[in-house]
Amino acid sequence: MVFRKTMLDMHNEHRDRLASGAEEKKGFPSAANMRVLNYDLELEYIAYCYSKVAWKGHDVCRFTHLEEYTGQNVYGNSRRNDTVPLYKRSVEAWYSEIDEVKDSMGLINNFDLRSHQKATIPVGHFTQVIWSRTTHVGCTRVWIPENPFQKAYHLMIICNYGGGDGGNVRTTKIYDIGEPCSNCPSDTTCNDKYKNLCGKLEPIPEREPFKKENRGGGGGGGNGGGGGGGGGDGGGDGGNGISATTDGGNNTEGTSGVRRICISKVLPLAISIAVYCLI
Repeated sequence: MVFRKTMLDMHNEHRDRLASGAEEKKGFPSAANMRVLNYDLELEYIAYCYSKVAWKGHDVCRFTHLEEYTGQNVYGNSRRNDTVPLYKRSVEAWYSEIDEVKDSMGLINNFDLRSHQKATIPVGHFTQVIWSRTTHVGCTRVWIPENPFQKAYHLMIICNYGGGDGGNVRTTKIYDIGEPCSNCPSDTTCNDKYKNLCGKLEPIPEREPFKKENRGGGGGGGNGGGGGGGGGDGGGDGGNGISATTDGGNNTEGTSGVRRICISKVLPLAISIAVYCLI
């Protein structure tokens, strides 16, 4: 519960500050349609399933039960550190890529990492965090003593993002520029807690996701769209973080095609390694 609350709070705090126009870095203007995020068990479960197999970058299978695509951010660390400061550090690492944006207005109005980030330094993790139409997030963390794919990194935090279009979709707007909450979806108003975000905060789920006696449920997702970036810079307790690059992109395959890819790519990874899920 502490992990879920920390991850959700960190995302909403960053989104609220940027939407207010108070973000001083890179001249990001206020956002008229930034949604508040709620916590989603299905998105957490999808991340949890992937973390139990093994990890090398991003999983190719992130569809919800509604066949909706989701975005993803991944943070890696070299030391076991299951603490609130590390949870916060993961989101801070993703958001800190704001420093690498070279054209904030261009990026906001026409998402294309190749045109609006510095050299090869990624900003897709940052844009995934602030994508205005995202409505849900679900995260997990896992300890892998022996990681055959990323030998230096043993602890990872994975967040999946759902709602809207899944985030990081090329040639689309990240958000509408304008006074905070001035262009909220018709069924939403300004949030009572995060006054620059649209929508209502729901209670954070306390139960474990999708036990056998609790199948179904969940939410989030997003039609079409491309996934978010992977990894974040920085580490915990002297450990090094991990960074990966992405350009988001549109999902161009049908659901059945993606599922076939999931089966062919994920099953060979199901090797016998010890993983300790920390949820």
